[in-house]
Amino acid sequence: MQIIFRIFVFICLSLAFSAGVSAQVFTGGNVSVSYDNGVYADIAPVVGYRLEAFNGGVSPIFSYKKPDNSAQQFFSMGARVFGQYHLIENAFLHAEFQTLNTQTTSVFADGTRIHDRVWTISLPVGAGYETRLNDKTRVQASILYDVLQDKNNPNNMPVIRGGILYDL
Repeated sequence: MQIIFRIFVFICLSLAFSAGVSAQVFTGGNVSVSYDNGVYADIAPVVGYRLEAFNGGVSPIFSYKKPDNSAQQFFSMGARVFGQYHLIENAFLHAEFQTLNTQTTSVFADGTRIHDRVWTISLPVGAGYETRLNDKTRVQASILYDVLQDKNNPNNMPVIRGGILYDL
């Protein structure tokens, strides 16, 4: 199994760094914020691959939510897989599949509260804008809306996201 993994890594690196292919591995990170009956924020390092007008990649996520009028704070972690398609030079469409392990609170008629952790899924889609700072560094901003609206997801409002990407 290790030999298959090594061959796969060798092929990917060969394609990424060959002179005839217009592709680029990139890394970086982004921050998302929104206001959904409280403050929601997440931070996510990014590793991806750019091929012509398409960006794709993966990102672990660490998020925080503080509801209005509450002393509670919720921390979540998970991952996302994303794709971006550049329509014109700097504008792109964005879609991703995201899963988070988050805390939920159930309140019963007698006032009993039960805290539990559940896995949620979301499908944020939207659009964004990108500009180059130099030949290796790009800055992106986007607005995304979760079309699945999972009731346990810590954020279901439109999200504003910004980040910096660095081409390796």
